[in-house]
Formats: sequence, structure tokens, C-alpha cells
Amino acid sequence: PRQFRKMATALRMLVSAFLLVFFASAVSQSRAQNSQPSPSPARNAHRGGPADHTRSHSPTRGGSGAAPDASRTDRRRRPNRPRTPAGSPNATYDYFILSQQWSPGICAAESQCVATSKKNYWTIHGLWPSGDYSSPSFCVDEQFNGRVLDPIKRDLNKYWPSLTSPEARYFAFWRHQWQKHGSCAGDVPALNGLFKFFNSTLAVYHKYNIFEFLSNSLIRPSVVRTYSAGEIRNALSDDIREKVNIVCNQRVQGKDAPVLTEIRFCLNKQLEPVNCQGKNGGCGRRNYYLPARA
Repeated sequence: PRQFRKMATALRMLVSAFLLVFFASAVSQSRAQNSQPSPSPARNAHRGGPADHTRSHSPTRGGSGAAPDASRTDRRRRPNRPRTPAGSPNATYDYFILSQQWSPGICAAESQCVATSKKNYWTIHGLWPSGDYSSPSFCVDEQFNGRVLDPIKRDLNKYWPSLTSPEARYFAFWRHQWQKHGSCAGDVPALNGLFKFFNSTLAVYHKYNIFEFLSNSLIRPSVVRTYSAGEIRNALSDDIREKVNIVCNQRVQGKDAPVLTEIRFCLNKQLEPVNCQGKNGGCGRRNYYLPARA
């Protein structure tokens, strides 16, 4: 029995020593781990950590140092405000382009045109501050108050329609034209302000009845007959001495020649006609001037 007690005592001492070494090793490893620096964001990104779900903010949306909530603010921006700072608010301009569009030509290739889009008269596309090398856009971040246009809304519906939206949604088209282009014309007294911009554009538009000018020279809509860009320009020169630019669409299914879509006038800051620079866009030797109803 005495020998058995000695063996038991030795065994307890051996177990105690083993446990002491084990706990000491565990404490040492824990301290070593706590003293190591935490992984960098770059490593987390590669491991699918939080950085992988954090988008960087480009300079166009407030700079690389913008707070994360900045992008949320942009996404929740009210629909009647432009996306800022998109565009070129500091670009200079020397003249305006008054673009009139021929809806039968545009809708011959535009599948999104609504049923009421085709008119038998030319309509306004826009009045755009322009320069030879750059053009300003989205110059003022301000609310679009459509009620200001109520006195001229009937004329806007008729002469400045959106071709791809029903009449109830024309305001979205006008809002875009104002925010992108009209907001940059504030240095011209006749265009300074929402109402003035649209009202003055309507007034200038009514001075240039393209349909009448072309008809006076026997250039009329047809599904068969074609006209050269020179013939169209010469017809307009009887009533407009200044050079205009003519725009055609070369990709109209079922047509073997480009289709007339726009005619652009150039105006100085007194809204008087001046010669347009540049060449015609997309027109060929033969061009269709399609009727509203074929």
C-alpha cells in the first residue's frame, strides 16, 4: 500500500505539471494575438469583408472624401432637380441653336414615339447655348416650378411636345430642357428665368415657319420624292439669309436614303439669326421628307 500511495502521488504531480504547462502556453498565445494589429481595409476587401460593400465616391459626386450618406442623398434627389454637378456650368457660349424637329422623320426610326407624336408641322426640340468648342449645361441647381408655365402651357403642348411621352408627361421634357440648357442662358435678359426662357423661345420659333418656307419652294413631304440638302437649304434661304444646319437619319428601315429629322438655326444673344458653323449631319445627296401620314 505504501508503494501504491507513492505511485499515486507521483502521477498527480505529473498531471499537475502537464496542466500548468498547457495553461501557460494558452495564455502566451492569447497575448501574442492581442498584440497584433488589425487587418487593413484592403485585406478585408479581398476577403469579402466590409470594404467590399463600400463604394468609392467619384469626384463628380462630391469628391473622394464625401461621406457615405452623400450617395444616398443623390439617389433620393427630388425628380425636379438636376443631377449636379453633371454638365459644364462654367463653359462659355457665343450663340444659341434653335432646333426644330420634324416628327414624322424622327418617329420613322424611333420606336418609342407615342401615337400622337406625328405632326404636320415642325416643333421645337430646344434652344441651346452653344460654342464652337464647348457648350454650358446644368448651370443652376434650382427647383423646376412648372406652374410658372401655366399661361403658355397650351402653346407649349402644341409647339414644344415630347415625341416619346404622352401630353401629361411633357413637363419632364421641359424640365430637362430648362435644367440642361435654359439654366445657362441667364445672361440674356429675354431668357433670364423659367418663364422668359420658354416664352421667348416660342416667340422666336413662330418667326421661322419651316413648313411654309419649304412649301413656298415646292419642297413638300413625300414617301417617293427625295431632295438634296442643297435644295432644302436653298429653299430656306429665300426666307432666311443665314446658313442653317440640316440633320438627317441614315438608319431608317425600308428607306434607301437618309430621312430629314431636324433643321437648326443659329442665333446671337440678341436672338437674331447668324450663320451656323459646321456641316449638315447625316444627310446625303438624296433625302426623304416624310409626310405625317404615309
